[in-house]
Amino acid sequence: DKECLGRLVKDLVKLGATTSKGEFKDWLKSSLTGAKRTWHDPVRHDWETLSQFVLEAIAGDKTDTIEQQARFQLGYSQWQTRKGEWVKWQKDQPRDEVPKRGPWTLVARTERHPSFAEQYASLPSHLPGWRRSEKQRPPRWCIGKNLDPVMVGLDCEMCETDVDQRALVG
Repeated sequence: DKECLGRLVKDLVKLGATTSKGEFKDWLKSSLTGAKRTWHDPVRHDWETLSQFVLEAIAGDKTDTIEQQARFQLGYSQWQTRKGEWVKWQKDQPRDEVPKRGPWTLVARTERHPSFAEQYASLPSHLPGWRRSEKQRPPRWCIGKNLDPVMVGLDCEMCETDVDQRALVG
């Protein structure tokens, strides 16, 4: 789909993928006419334009990195669809099934926070170098199976950044 292709092109730009005409911006200038030549955001382009860039980048890639990333994005797109279905199902949970005590209440409170979608759900965990659990199930499913959440706590006041040792992560 076009959304998957747009993410793939963005990832390829970050990875420094090139074609015989150069990187994405250079490729646009030499391949398109009119105002579209200056649209550097892949999401603004049609499916044909994006797929042509990817095909040309794959043809020039000697390491198969681009093809691997393309396969990964397809898998991510399928995962995202499934995740959307899980989220919808979780939101339809009857009120009497929502836990009132225990660790799942912390999970529910975290997901209800106004900044949750922006700060957590949009992290680029699909990119190389990121780790996430293999099976991500909604709390409602886990509660039904009597499974406890795996939780990680982090005291941000004790973290240093690689830029400034006195700066706090937050």
